[in-house]
Amino acid sequence: MQSFQAYWHLISASLASAAAMPALAQVPSGTSAIEPAAAESTGEARLDEIVVTAQRREERLQDVPVSVSVVSPMALRTAGVADLVQIAKASPSVTINQGNGPLLTFIRGIGNTTSAAGNEASAAVYIDGVYVARPVSDMFSLTNIERVEVLKGPQGTLFGRNSSGGLINIVTRSPTAKPTAEVSLGYSNYQTIDTSVYLSGGIANGIAADFAAFYHKQRDGWGTNVTLNRDTGFGRRYGVRSKIVAEVSDNTKITLSVDYLRSRTNIPFGNPVRGTTQGNPAGLPPTIYAPLSFYDIQQTQDNVYTNKTYSATIRLDQELGFARFASISSYRRTKSYYSYDADYIPIPDFVVQLDNRARQFTQELQLLSNPESKINWVTGLYYFRATDGYYPTSFQGGRFGGPGVNVNLFGVDKMKSYSAYGQATFPLAGKFNATLGARYTIDKPSTFGYQQVTGVGPNPERPSVGGSPILVQGPNVSGKTTFKKLTWRGALEYKVNDDVMVFASVSRGYKAGVYETIPVSGTAIDPETVEAYEIGLKSELFDRRLRLNGAVFWNDIKDPQVSFVRATFISLANAKSARSRGAELEAEFAATSQLRLQVSATYLDARFRTFENAPFVVQNTQLVTGPSGLPTVPGCTAPATLNTDPANGGNVDICAGSASGNRMPRAPKFAGVANFSYDIPLGEGQLTLSGNANYNGGYYWEPDNLLKQRDYILIDASIAYHFPNSDTQIRIWGANLTKTHYYTEVYEQAGPDGYPSIPGAPRTYGVAVDLKF
Repeated sequence: MQSFQAYWHLISASLASAAAMPALAQVPSGTSAIEPAAAESTGEARLDEIVVTAQRREERLQDVPVSVSVVSPMALRTAGVADLVQIAKASPSVTINQGNGPLLTFIRGIGNTTSAAGNEASAAVYIDGVYVARPVSDMFSLTNIERVEVLKGPQGTLFGRNSSGGLINIVTRSPTAKPTAEVSLGYSNYQTIDTSVYLSGGIANGIAADFAAFYHKQRDGWGTNVTLNRDTGFGRRYGVRSKIVAEVSDNTKITLSVDYLRSRTNIPFGNPVRGTTQGNPAGLPPTIYAPLSFYDIQQTQDNVYTNKTYSATIRLDQELGFARFASISSYRRTKSYYSYDADYIPIPDFVVQLDNRARQFTQELQLLSNPESKINWVTGLYYFRATDGYYPTSFQGGRFGGPGVNVNLFGVDKMKSYSAYGQATFPLAGKFNATLGARYTIDKPSTFGYQQVTGVGPNPERPSVGGSPILVQGPNVSGKTTFKKLTWRGALEYKVNDDVMVFASVSRGYKAGVYETIPVSGTAIDPETVEAYEIGLKSELFDRRLRLNGAVFWNDIKDPQVSFVRATFISLANAKSARSRGAELEAEFAATSQLRLQVSATYLDARFRTFENAPFVVQNTQLVTGPSGLPTVPGCTAPATLNTDPANGGNVDICAGSASGNRMPRAPKFAGVANFSYDIPLGEGQLTLSGNANYNGGYYWEPDNLLKQRDYILIDASIAYHFPNSDTQIRIWGANLTKTHYYTEVYEQAGPDGYPSIPGAPRTYGVAVDLKF
């Protein structure tokens, strides 16, 4: 607690200083402030050098025996990426969905869909190498992003924390002493305003600082809540981030980073993808549940999600002569609130309110070899502590006794984690190098919670909560356990020549077991373990005009953590085994000094090997009479055990079946990205044309493979004019130009409420002015 309080004071002081600076703002879909120039243009057709930190040190992308996709600010702009949810537009091996809370990330088919408190993703998100347990899309909206690194496959050795599928590392810019100012102003359809600013410069001898801020406001909604006759699908978000770098001496550097992000979104959640009998929940007649357009909903209240997050990170870098030492301390706090109409009909039958609060503290100590060392090595110690819970989750409406009656679920998960790791890369005979590394982790999760019913009417034997007497309170539920795991990695690389490298690797990743919080369970979900095998190629050809990287991979997954929706609750369970295999190819070509082309493609075959007694959601129209005379459904265990709870009845039931052989959720068989950027001299200025096409082959939403996102293509484009003798440009851009309908989330659930969805963004377009001083 003392360390939490200390970091709270640090955050308060840092934000207070940042608050005195101008508060400007953000970028819309398809826009971003001018990125820092990588190098002066020589007019030659040659690709820029790319540096990554995939092995916790700066190295050339082509020298790292790890599958890494690097997305630069220019590539982000070309791909129309404005937040982390859209990163798949630039890296097809990634699937990210925005549900009712944190981001749901998948890499090579590995991930799970629950955003419940206490659960952490199998594909982790890091900012400057610091793990973020509950990432939000707004983290990507800031203008100080230098690049995004997508590390594919288990990263259980050097990063470790819940990266069994891979990770996304957002690398931010570092301030320099040279004064820099960048501003972007934009306006787009749906009455959307976007502004952003980035400032950097020296503030004292040896001390430089930067400040990034954004503001986004969309006034018109994508659709209409026809019950209330008002817009849905709009929102507002803003944030600031600042970094101070102090060169204390030739051997000592201290970096302080702080950020603050806030958002409020009206979510168009609830339009049914595919209903029950006649498409109507609980068999309601069409006069009650009318057909809706793609972006419309029909509910008795707005679905509002608010989020506030802030963090502070201190990094100390010290040259020791024989090695380099780094200490990284970070604290992050998040508070979110989500209220939505969970019956999706114009009757106040079921309302859910989620009050989530989370905080985390991480401390890492690293010792790294010097750059000139023949053996590159890194070793370290890592500590993670987090608290995440609901205060409470509340259910209201006719199903629970009518107005004034609340069913409250209180649940808090805590996690303490300790680990030690090391990795070394050393030369072998000839052109071979070998990499060996290992990490030992001890995770200690715990949980506590209870349920209560509050409502109107006197109850002298119970106290009050918020003025409402407690009518019923259930017993306390708690749990505590310990998981221990050794993860490791081995790789062999061969340098064919200075421009071509091939490598093979085998590694193990691990995701800790967790407790469920809605409702609280005293039994933990088992850890997930991934053993991965990969062969890769990295090459730069034709005098670095063509960069061609690829890999084939195979992941064996033991006890994969699988999420599914049961009666509105998003639950976790362990399948017995699964496997994910496939191939990836990335090609970037500088056709001329003016024309750049890029193509990325992924083939993925991700299936459950053994998953008996998996949850199957079925419609009553699928029911048949089994051999025993009991109702069953093809594909389910016969006789089926159907959900007969009246609160979860209606026309959709649940049964246990075998998902063995089914495709894993959110794992498209094919996905690809193609983009171009073409510079055309125009007078003394320059016109830049760019376009991006993102193909997704479709995927199933749940293990039973009932509902499927169909395949789709998103087309984005922009035209920018760069004014002569200045760093000013004006851009016209468009995203989803073909008005493709697709979903960012679908909830397949038993009960009378059908299959609600969240639609993907419609066609958007706008204009922006970027200035750099």
